[in-house]
Amino acid sequence: IRTIFGNQVKCITEPTRVKRCWVPAPSIVLQNYVNIKYWDTIEYINQSCDKLYQHSQLPTKVYLSKLDVKNGRNIGEKLLVRYLKTKKILIVDPTQYELDEFIAKIRSSSEVFASSGTQAHNAIFLEPGQTLVELERSDHVHPFQEYIDQNRGNNSARLRGYVERSSGDFSAGPFALYPTEDVRRYFA
Repeated sequence: IRTIFGNQVKCITEPTRVKRCWVPAPSIVLQNYVNIKYWDTIEYINQSCDKLYQHSQLPTKVYLSKLDVKNGRNIGEKLLVRYLKTKKILIVDPTQYELDEFIAKIRSSSEVFASSGTQAHNAIFLEPGQTLVELERSDHVHPFQEYIDQNRGNNSARLRGYVERSSGDFSAGPFALYPTEDVRRYFA
């Protein structure tokens, strides 16, 4: 964060009186509160990352993985990852990178693959017209993802990336990710 915002970021280590404080809303309701300053902030972050990584030699296709997330919601992702590796797609765990390095990596990719939800929401950092291939984890189409794609001008594709819904709650998981027929057809 400091790499991008520099001295604008202040670390508070003791009780401090502040004039104004912004607390971000959870992403699931963010579309209710977004204004032009939100997009200005995203653009500032993107431009800062572009300056840091102008001449990067990065892969053309990446998959944003949740393999190391231990909440048990994306079962079967190992099989999906194994398949995507055969298609020469770099598997990226966003938590293993500094924010600026991660953003530069996806902005320099021709296609970004991600399971629906938080990983696909990283499309907010893509260049307008860049391709996001969202691997749906359920029948649920996330309204915030549509908002991101529309406002960023992303070239988006949605593929069924799950075997079947494994619980009554279509948005909470667990999700049985798999290299489905839709996924295999995309690479044919």
